[in-house]
Amino acid sequence: MAKPKISTGGRRTLAALIEARKAALGGQPDRVGAAACGASQATFTRWRLGTLLPSTGERVDALAVWLGVPVVDVVMAIDEGRRRRPTTPRDTRLVVAELEAKVAALEANVAAMVEAEVARVLAARATNGDAHEGARHR
Repeated sequence: MAKPKISTGGRRTLAALIEARKAALGGQPDRVGAAACGASQATFTRWRLGTLLPSTGERVDALAVWLGVPVVDVVMAIDEGRRRRPTTPRDTRLVVAELEAKVAALEANVAAMVEAEVARVLAARATNGDAHEGARHR
């Protein structure tokens, strides 16, 4: 049986390798793979779903053995999965526009809260002010 290789182009992810290995082993439950890798079933399931990448260490070595691939291939897949695409000027503009909209909404909320508080204080002064005015001048 040929060992699956992780391409550096990102076409085969760690999650796909885990799924392929599970299929090759007859669809064994995640708990079996988790036990072989020294991880919890929940952690292994997250690896399989691609929502979590393992940190380097003994688990990566055990995962590589379970997958039947060299450790360096698993490490490369993890590194590739953690890399983010470079930020473009368009990305930056979109983020800035989104943040500006959030700031504007917050400013409007704060202004409304301040106006409400000022109105409340003025109303309290109007109703209680006459009593306090008389007490001050006595």
